[in-house]
Amino acid sequence: MPSPVPTPHDQFFRTVFGQQPLAADFLGHYLPARIVRQLDLAKLTPRPGSFVDDDLHIHHSDLLYEVRLHGGSSGLVYILLEHKSRPERRVAVQLLRYVVRVWEHDARDHKARHGSETEPAPRLVVPIVIYHGTRRWTAPRALGDLYTGPRHLRPYWPQLRYALVDLGRLPDADIVGQAALRVALLVMRSIFDPDLGQRLPTILAPLRAHPTPLGMLQVVMQYIIQANDRVTQDDVAAALAAVDADGGSTDMPTLAQQWVEQGRVEGRVEGRVEGLVEGRVEGRVEGRVEGLVEGLHQAIADALDERFGAQAGALAMDVRTVTDARALRAILRSVWRAATLDEARQAVKEV
Repeated sequence: MPSPVPTPHDQFFRTVFGQQPLAADFLGHYLPARIVRQLDLAKLTPRPGSFVDDDLHIHHSDLLYEVRLHGGSSGLVYILLEHKSRPERRVAVQLLRYVVRVWEHDARDHKARHGSETEPAPRLVVPIVIYHGTRRWTAPRALGDLYTGPRHLRPYWPQLRYALVDLGRLPDADIVGQAALRVALLVMRSIFDPDLGQRLPTILAPLRAHPTPLGMLQVVMQYIIQANDRVTQDDVAAALAAVDADGGSTDMPTLAQQWVEQGRVEGRVEGRVEGLVEGRVEGRVEGRVEGLVEGLHQAIADALDERFGAQAGALAMDVRTVTDARALRAILRSVWRAATLDEARQAVKEV
């Protein structure tokens, strides 16, 4: 089974929080203080691999970090990004599945290393959900809260609580951490905002204090290109000027030019259309139109399935009658923005 194509939100999350310094900074500021005091974040270590089930991988992006507890014992911090634009009521059930997979992996690893049938005691996993959708998070914060049976049977219901960082409910003053982390969180919080372009100068301004801002700017711009199509050339110019207030960087105009000339062509497709991952669309489009259209058809079908499930299958088939790449990109944007399947159908009709 081929690996699912990651969403722009997956890519941005992994690029940002896959960096140990940013992950440690995030945990230090956004976990409850009583938890942070137990963790030696200076020794935070990434654990390779994903613990999300293959059939759910297009919906979630997970990162697992191992951290020593103060006093020398070992624990695990598990970070899961919930990147949909609406709450997921059963997210605690999904998290329990991921936690069990971590424990199973530890048991297999212990046996391979020590050749013993004796399994290690399960280590602590602290699940964290980072939510940046536009609606209020209403899902139960603990697995036990899903239980609705007789109270005398409640003690037998599994318990699992997760930490929630709801970026949409945090005011600007509460978005804290080093400059790169603040910018990443602000962009995630605003990615569905139609006025993101006007807010970009304020969002990117913290990078003035960053010693090497271009790397983070490129990551941010790539994310915006893929996930928000309302940001204009003027918005980008103003945002870059906010970062380079003294006009001393000769790389800023180059970055803006790349965004304008290439971004709109390749950004929405890159990361979604297998075979165009390198993003060098210009100069090759004429010879690959058929592959591009097929890739867009598949990207739309994946998006419809992720947003609305099997009930969207008929609409995905209807979209296959469209062969204009520009129209298909517009449909893909509309599908990601639609709150309901009926909205998605209407958007397809209007393209």
